[in-house]
Amino acid sequence: MAPPADLPRSLRRSGNRGAGPRTKAPNPRLVAAFESGQYRRNDFAKGTAGRKAADAVLYRRSQAGRKPGQTAREAARHERTEVRQQRTVSAFINGPQGPRYVEMAGLSRRDVSRAARYDALVSNLKQGRISASAFKRRVSSWRPIAGYTFVSDPAAALAIAEARRAADQEPFVYRNGRAA
Repeated sequence: MAPPADLPRSLRRSGNRGAGPRTKAPNPRLVAAFESGQYRRNDFAKGTAGRKAADAVLYRRSQAGRKPGQTAREAARHERTEVRQQRTVSAFINGPQGPRYVEMAGLSRRDVSRAARYDALVSNLKQGRISASAFKRRVSSWRPIAGYTFVSDPAAALAIAEARRAADQEPFVYRNGRAA
């Protein structure tokens, strides 16, 4: 790739001009120069015709792998809203009636991961792999999930887990919302 100083003068001047309105297509000469590797995207400042041509080429390349009927969000590997709404995960939370078990739907992947990490800590607490003070110290600083705070009291968490085990219920639930 040639540095910007090695570009032909006419191409440099065209690339440094203002990009113009968004509705106007990029300069075909600049598009061809970018596709052939004569310059890089950062060789021109934001708002210039050279950057507009580079961005147009990069956008077209990113859309080339898109499947028919696939949205831009799906092409960027974001999940569908329907899948997110069907995903269910459980946790022990502090509610208005005190500590309790709750199943939550519509959580982000990050929140589901946090709930699973909480479940792992409760499991480690039950098996004696971490102390009650370590459990409380870790969980008490966590941010709320879906407006609820996790139960950080080790005795309450163990009591809920034991009550669920005694009732032959799963201590932790995860359903991803996808067809099996």
